[in-house]
Amino acid sequence: MADFATTDDRLIAEVPKNQRETIHVALRTFQGNRGIDLRVHATNHDGKLVPTPKGVVIKPAKLRDVIEALQAAEKAAIGEGLLP
Repeated sequence: MADFATTDDRLIAEVPKNQRETIHVALRTFQGNRGIDLRVHATNHDGKLVPTPKGVVIKPAKLRDVIEALQAAEKAAIGEGLLP
């Protein structure tokens, strides 16, 4: 996790997006603020997975709202037949 700014940053999960990209879910400190970072990492020309500008940092106080929204999106996707 060399791309993390401080030792208290912690990778929680890696979710494959496609053959070249992975979504990292991490607890990070950025500019003195702690948050949940959802960041796309892509394989560079050396074959190393590196962070991209594509992502979002969620304030801890908003995490429950985001989880509820994702759960609603999952139900809608199931209702439309996009998920089993």
